[in-house]
Amino acid sequence: MRKELFYFNALFDLSMNGSVRASMKRVADEMTALIIPMGSSDDFCIVKSKFPKDYPSFLEDSGLTLPNLVNVNEHLGSGVTAHPWGWNEEAKKTFETMGVDTIHPDFHIVKQINSREYCHQFSFTENSGVPGSALLSSASDINNFFADNPPFPIVIKPAHGSSGFGFIRVDEPPDKTVINKILQMMTNGIVIAESWLNRIMDISSSVDIYADGTFSAIRHYRCFVDSRGTFFGVYLSPDNSQLNRCTPRLDNHVKVCAERIYKNGYFGSAGFDSFVYLQKDGLEALAPIIEINARHVMSDIARSLKSKLAYASINTAAPDKHVFYRLLSSKRAKLPEKYSELKSIFGENLFSANTKNGILPLTPLRNTTDITRQPYRNAFFISADSERELFELDTFLTKALA
Repeated sequence: MRKELFYFNALFDLSMNGSVRASMKRVADEMTALIIPMGSSDDFCIVKSKFPKDYPSFLEDSGLTLPNLVNVNEHLGSGVTAHPWGWNEEAKKTFETMGVDTIHPDFHIVKQINSREYCHQFSFTENSGVPGSALLSSASDINNFFADNPPFPIVIKPAHGSSGFGFIRVDEPPDKTVINKILQMMTNGIVIAESWLNRIMDISSSVDIYADGTFSAIRHYRCFVDSRGTFFGVYLSPDNSQLNRCTPRLDNHVKVCAERIYKNGYFGSAGFDSFVYLQKDGLEALAPIIEINARHVMSDIARSLKSKLAYASINTAAPDKHVFYRLLSSKRAKLPEKYSELKSIFGENLFSANTKNGILPLTPLRNTTDITRQPYRNAFFISADSERELFELDTFLTKALA
């Protein structure tokens, strides 16, 4: 089996519309640790920050097998395959410096497929996406769109970017100030205007598209976003009847879209965002494939964690676990400096390798880049025997670290 080198290039989405700022580099370097759970003991993972020596041993003592953690100055040579979060020039240069093998789609194609314009065009031909959404590229487009009295609120999204980043919410007919903000957004490309609907369930679908044109099985999971549309968690359930109602339609849309992006030249991991919303008549409706992500998605990390930490034993009749991959910012979660303090705070709710239940902090308690601090983005793995117990643990987590 070939060894792999994993790299979480966190600024992948933002790099495509030129919105990367120097101040983001520190957070991006901290976030390289997020992809650690995807590697096996034979693999490698790039980390761009320093952390306490007891961090890897804490994870290993919890039952998590770790890849070899390396920095970008190490030369690994051929025989190791590059595996970034998403393919771009920065990732390729990083891997070339380390001497590893790179097999990737054309970067122009990657950027095109990740654009919201591409997704909008797919939606137009396949009856997917958010009803009534529109492409805007000029002041006249803005005026014409709002002249048709669209149902407010409206959200304006940039051509590229991660969930919730750079969105403009418009709650009433826009004044000159709001229009100027939209025009400023247009300097990086066409923007998307769509209704901000009453979402009741967000869904992440994923598939692996191989270079020979074959696909993995299509996977669907519930994901969670905040009021601004920013992702903070993904839930892997053994059986989710609410999600299962959507599966046939989602399977069809994802299959058609995966075939389309492969035909256009993309191969690799891909994710597709959808949601269920309440219509004005109170009935539920599905908005399939509102975003196309030609890269890995967070459910890939969650699946890897579940396979390592919360697998159902083949020797028992134990039921499959409910798991939640959860992100919390340092503004919402104040972590102690030492694992002994953390264990005291979590008590019996700390993840146990024996029961395969509990909360496992995945990112270091402290990171050092140019300064030492708690990571801005903190990841947790939560596992339980039922959905109720799972989200009780999540409530405990947010309150314990508030």
